[in-house]
Amino acid sequence: MKLNETLDKCPPCPPCALVCKYSNPDPTLRDLSYGTLLLCHAGGPDDLLVIDIHNIVSVVAMIPHRPEIPNQPIQDRFFLVEKPGLSMDVLGGYSENNHAT
Repeated sequence: MKLNETLDKCPPCPPCALVCKYSNPDPTLRDLSYGTLLLCHAGGPDDLLVIDIHNIVSVVAMIPHRPEIPNQPIQDRFFLVEKPGLSMDVLGGYSENNHAT
């Protein structure tokens, strides 16, 4: 089944990923938590980027959070979790050397 003949004729692309940029962490909450709570605002549609997967240094999760912060309106924010899934890539035994072409 051909969905789009023009796309079928495209040259192969390097493996890529769609990522979203977030704001810098709230400095007050970061400092009060000694750097353990990194709360950010999500980027908008203009903050979506397609990048080469070889440029990925780390995978993080951005977990939705609506904290009640004194003297601030309640806002949708996200907090950063650095090792979601307890490094399943290591536990699963995947190695680039095993899959080299």
